[in-house]
Amino acid sequence: MLSKQDAVQPVNQRLKGDRRQRRLPPLRYLFFNGRRRQIRREADHHRVLLLDHYSTTLFAAIVLILLFSLTDAFLTLWLVDRGATELNPVMAYFLAHGPVVFIGAKYALTCFSVVILVVFSHVFLRRVGLYIRTIITSILMLFSSVIAWEIYLLIRYVH
Repeated sequence: MLSKQDAVQPVNQRLKGDRRQRRLPPLRYLFFNGRRRQIRREADHHRVLLLDHYSTTLFAAIVLILLFSLTDAFLTLWLVDRGATELNPVMAYFLAHGPVVFIGAKYALTCFSVVILVVFSHVFLRRVGLYIRTIITSILMLFSSVIAWEIYLLIRYVH
């Protein structure tokens, strides 16, 4: 019978450390040949991990958010030219610096927010009980209602 000292220890044959211990994938996976499309392990569902690929549906939602943001910006400029005021103090600040600054700031802030939402789209917020991808859907509905309201105002006050 072998004693504990004589027992053979398993040899770690990995050339590098365990890749699952890293929270961020190597940059090459983000741009080329990444395969992580979803979180598979139950233990990883409680951690914040980055994926390499995102769904086509998510891409379409992001494109729509960016288009809705630009549509909102142009409709806002059109309404302001006709006597309306911007109620959002942050956007009112940028609008005071001119339409190009306003549209650029609105687009940049939207892009920055969308990148954060995409990166964390698979994260489950336990306190509120929903995934961040649900917030993306809510933003689409919110932008749709804002654009519908602006079109209503344009139709009502132009005639």
